[in-house]
Amino acid sequence: MLNRNNPIDETVAYFFKSRRYLGSHDRAFISENVYGIIRHRRAIEELLHLFFPTLALQESQHYITYFLAYYVLQNKERESDTILAEKLSTRWHSLSFDITIDNFLQTARQIFTKRLSETDGITNLGINYSFPDWFVEKCLIAYGETQTEQLLISLNQQAPTVIRVNTLLCTREQCKIALKEERVECEETKFSPFGLILKKRMNVQTSLIYKQGWYEFQDEGSQLLSIFVNARENETILDACSGAGGKSLAIAAMMNNKGNIFAFDIEEMRIREMQQRLQRASVNIVKTNLYEHIDTRKFISHADAVLLDVPCTGSGTIRRNPMLKWKISEESIAEKTLLQQQLIEEYSQFVKPGGRLIYATCSLFCEENENIVESFLKTRNNFRVVSPAEMLSRYSLPHLENERYLHLLPHLHNTDGFFAAMMIRDF
Repeated sequence: MLNRNNPIDETVAYFFKSRRYLGSHDRAFISENVYGIIRHRRAIEELLHLFFPTLALQESQHYITYFLAYYVLQNKERESDTILAEKLSTRWHSLSFDITIDNFLQTARQIFTKRLSETDGITNLGINYSFPDWFVEKCLIAYGETQTEQLLISLNQQAPTVIRVNTLLCTREQCKIALKEERVECEETKFSPFGLILKKRMNVQTSLIYKQGWYEFQDEGSQLLSIFVNARENETILDACSGAGGKSLAIAAMMNNKGNIFAFDIEEMRIREMQQRLQRASVNIVKTNLYEHIDTRKFISHADAVLLDVPCTGSGTIRRNPMLKWKISEESIAEKTLLQQQLIEEYSQFVKPGGRLIYATCSLFCEENENIVESFLKTRNNFRVVSPAEMLSRYSLPHLENERYLHLLPHLHNTDGFFAAMMIRDF
């Protein structure tokens, strides 16, 4: 994982595909610990660096000590050193260290506790929850100390498995009953009127109702963003940067499959995946397009709403891909903001007078969120921000209002981190 740019789930899936002899228990154990080690990488490396400051670990020792250090961190309040030593002694002896495992465990706890007590607030949070100091500092500025700690904790937790029910084909209750018949228990989402939270992961290849298009996997935050578009029957909606079409599918259902949705993306693979999903969901109002093939002139002042879910750092999705902790940098934020500024200028021209421009990211950082919108509004006096409550009241969700913008955060809403701004074009 440390040498790859792929998301963790892709790498893990590839690993398992080539090792079909692994049983479900082994796969679960491996997945849980790979994700855990990546999530807590900084704390692990801090502990190992202090414990073995001059030790050049061989490859086998390197990976096993990562695992052992992670085990110490995860179990330091649940199991005694004696139990841990007993569980791990066989593997430890195979590594030929000069120190006993009992000594390692005792000293590791002491070192880690002492290290945290000696650090300042930012570094303490950074080590304890395994985030870069600059990341912690940005969160402290944006959310304050109490909220930041809660946010960091939530970003280290596994995201729930959420589906969006395709209301073109069934109701949420019908889908819930059908899933129970497939031995999948679920509960209704707190905010989205179309969502269900699965109580365990499932193999969609064995789900008949998935193949029939009754549901799609979609985070509740993404579902709420689709609701925020406030699309109505017979409107023309432009889904820019559509990806594989999750939001287009949700918007089409809210429009009762009546109207026009134009979905643009720059990657052909995503377009092909979207077309398969549209067919499965029985959606026929979405027209997919590779952006490079579009005559953009015909879309100028044409759309009732433009959803601009821009490429961003993805910091709000760290629960799903903790490797992003170590891939995102202050430099990458600056690069993304340049692209975001270009996209909001370009796509705003497609909104007709009286229409809506929805700017959205799955980022936690104001540089990619409020700052982009405020900068755009300074140069475009024909656009104005509309309160989230005005759009969300249609679905009895005005309590998600956050002053001028919609903010969804893992520790508050149990969703991925999302930002959205609704702007109306007056003339």
